[in-house]
Amino acid sequence: MACTIQRPDPQALRNDIATRFSTNVLGGAPIIPESNEFYVVSLEYAMQEEFYAFSEQMWREKDPRFACCENLVEMAAERGVYPKPAQFAQGYVRMTGTPGSALNQNIRFQFGNQTYEPASVVPDQLPSTGALVLRVSA
Repeated sequence: MACTIQRPDPQALRNDIATRFSTNVLGGAPIIPESNEFYVVSLEYAMQEEFYAFSEQMWREKDPRFACCENLVEMAAERGVYPKPAQFAQGYVRMTGTPGSALNQNIRFQFGNQTYEPASVVPDQLPSTGALVLRVSA
């Protein structure tokens, strides 16, 4: 996918445009600086440079090595790959205590400045083993 358009040297491109204009429009006469013909050639050169710039940018946007984030997501979607949405932090907490102890249904765990809530069902009391493992998420 590394196709590129061969971009000529700017001065060579302008000289080529000036030569073609002189040959086809002026019958081979030279282009006088600051004349109307000079500005026509300059505008033609500017348009062709812009074409090359747009074309290079489009090639870069379609090449995974150079594409920006939005284009990578679009390229992946064209191939049926969609990014997963962000997920909250999650894990497991093991609680131990006296078997049969009552448990609060609104229990929350705090580690540092992050609060976790149970993602699994909290039983009314600790089981007979005295240990309970809960799945939690932020």
